[in-house]
Amino acid sequence: MFIKNICINSYYKAFKCFINKQFINNNTLMGVITVIDQGIVSATSFFTGVIIGRTLEKEQFGYYLLGLTIVFVAINLQNALISWPYTIYINRYNKIQHAIFKGSTLIHLLFLCLILIIVLVIFPIIATVYFKISQIEHILWALVISITFIMLREFIRRIFFASMHMGSALLLDLLISMFQIGGLILFSYEKTLSASRSFWIIGAACGLVSVSWLMLNQESFVFSLAAAWSSFKTNFSFGKWIFIGSTIFTASNQLFPWLLTNYHGVATTGTLAANLGIVGLSNPFAQAIGNYLLPKTTDIYNLTGLKGLRQVVLKATIVIGFIMMIFCLLIFIFGSKFIIFVYGDKYASSPTVLLLLTFSAFASVISSPFSYALYALNKPRILFQIDIASSIIFVLFAIMFIKRLGLLGVGIGLLGGNIGVYVIRYYFYIKSINLSIIKNKSDEINNVTK
Repeated sequence: MFIKNICINSYYKAFKCFINKQFINNNTLMGVITVIDQGIVSATSFFTGVIIGRTLEKEQFGYYLLGLTIVFVAINLQNALISWPYTIYINRYNKIQHAIFKGSTLIHLLFLCLILIIVLVIFPIIATVYFKISQIEHILWALVISITFIMLREFIRRIFFASMHMGSALLLDLLISMFQIGGLILFSYEKTLSASRSFWIIGAACGLVSVSWLMLNQESFVFSLAAAWSSFKTNFSFGKWIFIGSTIFTASNQLFPWLLTNYHGVATTGTLAANLGIVGLSNPFAQAIGNYLLPKTTDIYNLTGLKGLRQVVLKATIVIGFIMMIFCLLIFIFGSKFIIFVYGDKYASSPTVLLLLTFSAFASVISSPFSYALYALNKPRILFQIDIASSIIFVLFAIMFIKRLGLLGVGIGLLGGNIGVYVIRYYFYIKSINLSIIKNKSDEINNVTK
């Protein structure tokens, strides 16, 4: 058994090395592999929704969407407090320090998961009393077990992205996709699938692959509680404003399905889930941009300064705008028929809702390069201010439109909110760039006079 484990580990490392050497050295191919990887993740999410939507009633699809909002908030917490600081600081360490830092971040993740589990245990009371949503406890209990494995998968992906090992991320996500879709199809065929069991299956797929990876790579982690506490203070000093701001921002975004359920019922939320599933077809591109741009903008700024940073932001904005406009055009032409083709007649809704949600996604994605530039410039307080201002806009739009207009109100609220986010992010990006230019010129003058 010992020899067998050594052989498996050797084959895995050889394959991972081959993938990285063949594809990762070239920046263009690196970006392509990032898009392919995110395509696999998004396709898995999309087909998960299709299986649930077609197999179950609209109410169950609605409960699934509510569960996803909790997952989104949890992953955002993880990114702000653990993954993003890791991406920023990892290149500053040597090999031994790197292993200690990786071990420390894994300890941080486990403590965060423990806190989330405690919150999920008491959350059914809040959901039942304040949101008047019954039967949500089945989803929450499923998340109590599965959320740790879902976050562990995301943690490993972020390690790969930070090291620009896109081939390894591709392999990880491909294996998880196979297990997840296979499990959902099996339960659907046996007519035992439900919204809560979907999260059990997702957690099992993530856990099987992620824990296996940890066992095969345990030598790259060094664990120390003292180092974990020290790195937590370092991470929190950088990420506390991002952590607080992005948590509030994500929660305000994910509030929309809960308010819709509260005012118009969980079946209407199921229809929203189908619309968001179609809009989510843009996620392979949108998420890949984030996975690639966050470490890339940091590297370019460190190497070439403000000039290189401005160039990469401009190029990214142009590319994002062009591709997302094509996507919006396709949704405008085929969206209404496609949603019925994919999910069935029971999810038919106003084409205006789908179009509003699509343009909302466009506004959200095209503003993302400004945020990544602010990360590279190490402007956590500004990012905090952006998130708080954006959250206020989203909450105001949600309160104004969802109760009166239902699904249409969700579309209007998300579009209006994301347009506001774009304006705010652009303003602070330009302001930060100009201040940095003035500071650099001032430093040059001071150096000359000395």
